[in-house]
Amino acid sequence: MYYRLFILGLVFSFSACAPPVEELSLGQRSDPIRNGTRATQTLELTEGQQLAVGWLHSRGRAWQNFCTGTLVAPRLVMTARHCVDGQRQDSIAFGIGLMPNQPFAVLDVLSAHSHPQRDAALLVLTEDAVERHPELEPIPFNRSALSQDLIGRQIEAAGYGETYDRSRSGRYFAAVALSQVTPTEVIVDGRGEQGICFGDSGGPVIMEIEEGQPAVLGVESWGDPSCVGIDHLTRLDVLADWIDEVSAEALRPPDPECEMVPTGGRCDGEVLFRCRSGRYEERDCADEGLQCRRPDRDTGFICAEIDVCAEVGSLGVCDGETVVRCRFGDLVTDDCGMRDLTCQTDTSGAFCGAPAEPVEEEDAPDEESVPSDMGLSESGVDGGEPTPEEAPDGDGVSETAEADSAVSGGGCSTQGADGGSSLTCALAGMLILGLSRRRRRRIAVGLPNYPR
Repeated sequence: MYYRLFILGLVFSFSACAPPVEELSLGQRSDPIRNGTRATQTLELTEGQQLAVGWLHSRGRAWQNFCTGTLVAPRLVMTARHCVDGQRQDSIAFGIGLMPNQPFAVLDVLSAHSHPQRDAALLVLTEDAVERHPELEPIPFNRSALSQDLIGRQIEAAGYGETYDRSRSGRYFAAVALSQVTPTEVIVDGRGEQGICFGDSGGPVIMEIEEGQPAVLGVESWGDPSCVGIDHLTRLDVLADWIDEVSAEALRPPDPECEMVPTGGRCDGEVLFRCRSGRYEERDCADEGLQCRRPDRDTGFICAEIDVCAEVGSLGVCDGETVVRCRFGDLVTDDCGMRDLTCQTDTSGAFCGAPAEPVEEEDAPDEESVPSDMGLSESGVDGGEPTPEEAPDGDGVSETAEADSAVSGGGCSTQGADGGSSLTCALAGMLILGLSRRRRRRIAVGLPNYPR
């Protein structure tokens, strides 16, 4: 009893020493964008302008958003370079709406242009988004130089990223403080309350530069893993010239030659013909030590490293007495002759095997090797080899000649005194004729089988 009371007292004493939940440090909490809102908090955006904030995904999979972007012109979307580097341009799409699993609209990306030094990218859509959906209102990017006087201002962040709340997904806005302006970045601080998180990459921070006109100051690049602290965004005003140059080229009408080139391009020998973003291109791959080919079904024709394995494959082929096959992109050879073997092939490919045994042809049997008497003497019924006149068809003695020979040469005469002798001779002739036929069959059956 006393033991139980002692344990109970220890429990109460430790509970009293534990800090309340509200006093836990920020490093121990997970509050990213959990306090975000569906509507903006620091400026007014129309429904059409809110629709300008969308998400990037692979074509045909709108619900699998991986980054955020903003429609800054009817066919232009600003996002982060790290969102599109390594992605196939023709596989990206831009989704619009509150929820990725219920898109208001989906627009395919024609081309993606990454800035060579900064974490920013400009996407060109295949069509005019506003013509297709008049409800949309693009939010232009900021062209005015940012002043240090703006530090401390509350600005709006937006994205489709992680909320750490399974009941909350889709587009959210968060109010963050502009804490610093560098020559290349806008730095904001969520101050432990709201912030930008994973999946918000490429998303905007928006501010009213002129009255009634919101503008995108920058696109999300990287930040504090707590998602409620410091975040770094790429400034767009310092990239204005690059954006204008890329968009002017990308939006120029396609070259007329592109009408004659297939979508994936084509090869004429080692010369590549293709169109990229509406620009016609001819390229001699051989001049660069490359080969014009199509690596796979999903990739267009390109100038690629010479494929030494294209004609050989992993099963291999015979080059004289040498086996040649491909292993992990390199040619491998095996000289069969050095091992007194020969290169051979079957359904499993090329291999070194023992030489085949030569087949010797045997001569046809001569006359002496064929039995001829079958138990009869040469002076008897057989009478030796037939003459051509007796066997015009070359297949033995004729039945008539053989029968006559048997009757006359065997001492049997048809001139007997009584009919019995004649009958006896007739029966003897028929018997001898039957034996002759049987003999020929026995000879034919008894011949050995020789190879053809």
